[in-house]
Amino acid sequence: MIRLSEKEGKSLRATARALGVDVKTVIRHLARLADCRQEENFIEVGQSLIERRTRWLALIAPHPQKGRKELRALGPADYCWLYRNDQKWLFENLPPVKSRKGAAGCRVDWPGRDRELGARVGPVAHAILYAPGRPVRVTISAIGKKLGALGILQRNIDKLPVARASLEGVIETRDSFEIRRVRAAARELLRCGESLEPWRIVRKAHLRPEYPASVAAEIERIIYAFEKGVIHGDEI
Repeated sequence: MIRLSEKEGKSLRATARALGVDVKTVIRHLARLADCRQEENFIEVGQSLIERRTRWLALIAPHPQKGRKELRALGPADYCWLYRNDQKWLFENLPPVKSRKGAAGCRVDWPGRDRELGARVGPVAHAILYAPGRPVRVTISAIGKKLGALGILQRNIDKLPVARASLEGVIETRDSFEIRRVRAAARELLRCGESLEPWRIVRKAHLRPEYPASVAAEIERIIYAFEKGVIHGDEI
């Protein structure tokens, strides 16, 4: 029956015909066989459980100072088996989770951190403003990245009044940033020998069609002042 139904893959009716018995007889015997195998597997799992627990206890006993990761590295196979099959017992026989270094009993010197960041905001903002290449807007994000303290500024700005005041004094509004882009575009056009026309400046500065009136007024001022000789290319 086993050879026909399992190894050769015959159907229940084909197996019954080959054995000369009723289909119900084949079904009954296959069910009894499945119960026997389940019982054998249960016994095997029980024996393995005892062996794994014993090995794990023997492993951790001589290492009372080691943490969970270190113990897992010493007995990875038993740890993984117990984690999958006996997790509650495993956790009861593991050392407590170690707290992160510096998480407890460590106080941040916020006034000192505030003074340090506040003193560095201005020079960083200046560096962003006058960096060569395409203009970059001076924002909290840009300054924070340069300082290597973006997370601190985003999460703890209320604890940094000096730094916050410094930031408020240097960050650019969208209008002021677009005006700076317009001036950079005009200088680049003149450097390349092109004429100053509104559409050229807008395209060079990568402005959106709905740019504000203050930016449009700055474009007109630059063109007028240059044509009248009031300013030169490097003075824009």
